[in-house]
Amino acid sequence: MESENGLVEQAAGRAQLQPQAAEHLTVSLAEVDRSAGSLVGGKGANLGELARSGFPVPDGFILTTHAYALAARAARVDPADPAAAAERLRTSPVPEAIAAAARKAYAALGSGRVAVRSSATAGAVDPDHYAVETATRKVVQRAPAGKGAVLSDGELLAVAELGDRVERHFGAPQDIQFALDRDRQVWLVQSRPITTLYPLPGGAPDPERELRVYFSANVFQGYFEPLTPMGIQFFRLLGTAISGMFGASIDDAAAGPRILKEAGMRIFVDVMPIVRDPVGRPAFVGMTSMGEARSSIVLTRLASDARLPLASRSRLQSVRAIGGALMRAGVQAAALRLMRSPDNTRERYVREMEAFARIDLPRDATASQRLDALERLILTASPRMFPRLIWTIGPAMLSFGLAGRLLHGNLVAPSTDPGWTPLFLTAGALVMEMGSMMSHGAVVAREYGIPAVVGVAGATEQITTGRRVTVDGSAGTVVLEAEPEDPEDSAGS
Repeated sequence: MESENGLVEQAAGRAQLQPQAAEHLTVSLAEVDRSAGSLVGGKGANLGELARSGFPVPDGFILTTHAYALAARAARVDPADPAAAAERLRTSPVPEAIAAAARKAYAALGSGRVAVRSSATAGAVDPDHYAVETATRKVVQRAPAGKGAVLSDGELLAVAELGDRVERHFGAPQDIQFALDRDRQVWLVQSRPITTLYPLPGGAPDPERELRVYFSANVFQGYFEPLTPMGIQFFRLLGTAISGMFGASIDDAAAGPRILKEAGMRIFVDVMPIVRDPVGRPAFVGMTSMGEARSSIVLTRLASDARLPLASRSRLQSVRAIGGALMRAGVQAAALRLMRSPDNTRERYVREMEAFARIDLPRDATASQRLDALERLILTASPRMFPRLIWTIGPAMLSFGLAGRLLHGNLVAPSTDPGWTPLFLTAGALVMEMGSMMSHGAVVAREYGIPAVVGVAGATEQITTGRRVTVDGSAGTVVLEAEPEDPEDSAGS
């Protein structure tokens, strides 16, 4: 019996492959790279890439997706019934064409002992757990599952360093698996990206067809935990107020502007109009370079993506549109008042904002009445406060850039929240892996008068306890001083 594509015929209960496709059933690891995922799968493609790049990968061959498709057809797997597919494949005979191709590839390896790997799960395991600090080459955690450790410290360091090399090669964190031969040499047998399928915002287009850029408000603030529903609603109302101030029409005040999105209980902003604007794109990249540095790097790379061409409008048109929006928001008027009487600005701003934020409620107001009053306050007071805040935040950002000095007892953290505030009392400087100029850590650092540098990737890994560093807030640099040659001197400094 011949299949629809002419590749398979049934004879004596065994599936036979037509000669024209036989060469596609197996392929050597040395013949593939990361671009061959559709033929050999992601794991096989990555192993081939590493083998061709000089990493320790055992010789081997892969049964291709063509072989899988042939086996599935021979087993009469129904694509509409995936639950029965595994059982059909397990109980059906291996097509002779696949068996012959596998025997030929095995013979090419020398017909010795081999290990067979499959992407299928093989049940739960209870592995050993180790933690290696690669910066100091120290094993900081051991939790063997059995009676004793399987790996020595030297082998653990070799595996950790190999993992770092693989990560640098692919440019992303990798989940690797390894094996040791009789001589205790480490061999790579898997490398795949460590990924999390984060939910896309509601209404997002198909990412395979259209590129869309969403900017995380949580990351910009250095706050990575989920927001409560009430917290998300606050940002929706604030977005409505700010958008209306710039002249935008909002259909539903409670839902917020369309550019404000929620995914995974985090807030995102659809910045496509900005990244495609000839003035907005460089301005946004510049702002994030001073705020959320790692987002700036991503935006710079996106600027060269052919799917994000600049909009067909002149820079003059963009400047007029931005200037008109700022005028409608009253930013220029607030600037003129500041220039006329700078000495009185602070006291005036305090009086005005206290007046804007005043809520008159009876003592016996219900919870519903209080929530309604807060909603009105956000919608009415925010547009009046915003122009004044612009000219308050501006000098604060400038002072942040100029405040650089060397002090000891630095605070190094992935990010900070209000619970960290007491630690700033004794900190000489702040170094954060995430955050921006207006994130919690940066704001508190300015209030305490200590230099801070944020957006330093890998800071907590490279700056170990007791290491001397120079933090220059004005230049935005963190310099590690050379460690003493004598470990005892280093421990006692």
